[in-house]
Amino acid sequence: MDGVFDTDGTFAYDPIIKNVIYTYFYRNEYRIIDSMLQDKGRGNTIDTISTAQLSTIHLKDGTTKLDAPPLKLNNRQIAYGGFLFNDSNSQAKLDPRDIRKNNRIIDVYDYRANRYHYSFTVPEEGKEKIREMWLTSVRCQNDLDTSF
Repeated sequence: MDGVFDTDGTFAYDPIIKNVIYTYFYRNEYRIIDSMLQDKGRGNTIDTISTAQLSTIHLKDGTTKLDAPPLKLNNRQIAYGGFLFNDSNSQAKLDPRDIRKNNRIIDVYDYRANRYHYSFTVPEEGKEKIREMWLTSVRCQNDLDTSF
C-alpha cells in the first residue's frame, strides 16, 4: 500500500438510507458510513483487483516514479435507496471487446447486502463523455426496477 492510490476514491450519499458510501478508485472495494459517521461495513465490486496496480521505475538519481498511469477501476458513483450505481472501467469476461468504445458500463449493487445485481450501458457519442451521473427516480420492489 502506498498511502495515495490505495486510499484515493470518492463519496456518494444515499439520501433515503442516509449512508455515505466511499468507493476506492483503484481497487474493488467500497466502505459504508452512517449519518453518525459510524462504520457500517464494506463491500466489493465485481472486479478482481483488490490492491492498486502500480508500475514504478527507479531513476538514476534514486527517485522512484510511476512508469504508467495506475489502472482506475471505478470512476463515479451515485447511491439511492440502498443501491450503488458504479461507473466501472473494467471489462467483463463476456462483454464484446469493443463495448467500451462508445459506451460506459454502470454496475448496480445492493451495497448493504454486498450483492451485485446487474450492469447496463450508457451510450457516449463522439467527444461527449459522461462527467457526472444523476438518478431521477428509483422504484424498489422484489426485483430491482429502475427508471432513468
